[in-house]
Amino acid sequence: MDDISSVDSPRILVGVSSSPSNEKIIRAAAHLMEMTGGVLTALYISAKADSFKSIEDRSRLDSNINLAKRLGASVETVFAEDVALQMAEYANESGTDIIVIGNSPAHSGFLINTSNLVVRLSELAPGLEIYVVPESAFSKYVRPHFIPFSGKNFLRGMMKSFAVLTVASLIGMLFQLSGFSDVNIITLYILGVLAISIITEGYSVIFISSILGVFVFNFLFMEPRYTLFTFRNDYPVTFAVMFISAMVTGSLASRLKYNTKKSAEYAYRTKILLEASRLFQKSDSEGEILKITAEQLRNLLKQTIVIYAPEEKNPEIYIYKNDTSEDLLSDEERKIAKSVMDDMHCAGRGTKRFPDAKCRYYSIRIGNHVYGVVGIYVTTDIDNFELEIMLSILGECAIAMDNLHNIRKKEEALQRADKERTRANIIRSISHDLRTPLTSISGHASNLYYDPERFEETEKKKMAADIYDDSMWLIELVENLLSASKMEDGQINLSMTDELMDDILEEALIHVSRRKSEYDITVVPSGKLLFVHVDTHLIVQLLINIINNAMKYSKIGSKITIRSELSGDGMVKTEIYDNGPGISDDAKKHIFEMYYTENRVSSDSSRSMGLGLAICKSIVELHNGNIDVRDNLPHGTIISFTLPGKEIELNE
Repeated sequence: MDDISSVDSPRILVGVSSSPSNEKIIRAAAHLMEMTGGVLTALYISAKADSFKSIEDRSRLDSNINLAKRLGASVETVFAEDVALQMAEYANESGTDIIVIGNSPAHSGFLINTSNLVVRLSELAPGLEIYVVPESAFSKYVRPHFIPFSGKNFLRGMMKSFAVLTVASLIGMLFQLSGFSDVNIITLYILGVLAISIITEGYSVIFISSILGVFVFNFLFMEPRYTLFTFRNDYPVTFAVMFISAMVTGSLASRLKYNTKKSAEYAYRTKILLEASRLFQKSDSEGEILKITAEQLRNLLKQTIVIYAPEEKNPEIYIYKNDTSEDLLSDEERKIAKSVMDDMHCAGRGTKRFPDAKCRYYSIRIGNHVYGVVGIYVTTDIDNFELEIMLSILGECAIAMDNLHNIRKKEEALQRADKERTRANIIRSISHDLRTPLTSISGHASNLYYDPERFEETEKKKMAADIYDDSMWLIELVENLLSASKMEDGQINLSMTDELMDDILEEALIHVSRRKSEYDITVVPSGKLLFVHVDTHLIVQLLINIINNAMKYSKIGSKITIRSELSGDGMVKTEIYDNGPGISDDAKKHIFEMYYTENRVSSDSSRSMGLGLAICKSIVELHNGNIDVRDNLPHGTIISFTLPGKEIELNE
């Protein structure tokens, strides 16, 4: 055998079992992995006899599997009866270079001669290096084969066996009366044992049924009849062949049924894992992911599931019960869950840490980031395959949580970057747009201050009017900028009062552009007292923005109409009509977006930063209303918005 150090990053395979010596073998394989820098795989081969393991054996198996994981091995689970054959096939398929085993014999099954595991592996995989770890220092471990049923299961199986043998005997009597040979009757009993193996569990019932079949056949059909003796010398051989045939046939049928059952279980569990993965991909919140995890684990394990989410993420505790009245949320249970969340190690019922707990707890984590803790109210043993599927679901849950976390961090980063770009655009836009009105204001003010006698009275009034218009534009701009900043940061505090809509319109018309006298602005009476529950200051700003926008893009002398009415859903709807050039269909999609300006020429060449209508939309939405824009045929625009109405009882 070559020196270990000569192996170049080999793939190492070690078997995992409930044997007392298996821990020593796993540690030896891990030491070999460290020496060679190789990759270690721990293979657990589940067989039918494993279902008869004691609680101590199951606990030792779980401990060995966890040990292999801690030592850096990846654990794989397969199902087979022939350990040597399955290990050799897995080694060949996975490209294994070294197998580490103990020197215990490998049992294949009943009435099948077994040879030493090392010898069989050498025959089945001649190209592999095999390292044998001596087990002499450990107690002898014998893998169970024929463990009788106890209690109700065994009695139920024997009752079914007696019923089948009775039916076979009655049919055999009919065969004998019909002149059929003894061979046909023997076949009936073999078929009977085959049927017993299908409808019962365990080799014990099959073994006893095979013996009973021989004795019943001898008692009922051999001469002298109704005795356990026979005159023919060749019948002992017939009995032996009958017993062996029945036993082998029953054993094979039982094994086939067990394999079919296991395959169905594996398919069901794999389906749960795939279903969980599919559901995780559609989830968009931590709470939904945790609920899916709880449901899938409950479907898999048929146990009550409790999930604790980290307080900084979601303080809610999700519990999914399966017919249990136990208090699973006691202070003691919460402390254990908190402990698992802190150190990320399994604890609780059936483990070395807090074994008296009501639940067994596992962390949902990726690396050192814990996304929650799962508690399982364990009432029955969790087999290794269920454990692997459960850990896979928890891993998928952690990945989904981590992906969601990363997506949100990315979105937040994009939002921050977008805000930075917006702030930069605002600064550039303000720097550009403020220059013109400030230059105009300073120029006119300078002329009026230093050389007032040079200008006629009409020219002075025009200069003063220009200064007023530019300053009012600056005031409106600053007001909109402050509102936009507060709305983006979510700092708007509404001061809601009940006001008459006509009064709000009257207040807004006082503060619109001084050029309102150049337009035909008409308020259509509603004929009713329309009260709204709003923040008056914001609604006045909303109306000023819309009316000024209508004047800005309409020719002097154009008609602007304002109409309010009560809509059917208890909202007050206000519409503002103008007969300007209108808005293109493409611009309608973006007209309420921040900093969007359509490529239109205003009637007075006024500047626009695209804040007014965007702020209008935000104000309306703060009041749970809607705002939209449509054409005013034959030309022009209609902007309408709704505000919450309020019924006022007037006491006369």
